[in-house]
Amino acid sequence: MATAHRDIPDSLTITRERHAFEGQSLAVISSIRRRGVLVLVVLPDGRRSLIPANWTD
Repeated sequence: MATAHRDIPDSLTITRERHAFEGQSLAVISSIRRRGVLVLVVLPDGRRSLIPANWTD
């Protein structure tokens, strides 16, 4: 099953105050809808994490 890529940026910046990665630009893998919009990003150490889209630019 193919997935449509809807205006997903290549990277984003964490804007959430006091977040461990606040101000850092992270690579985006994909986004999903689950209790709001979540973005799957690559953390600086290479792990993947889901981040709420409203915590980003």
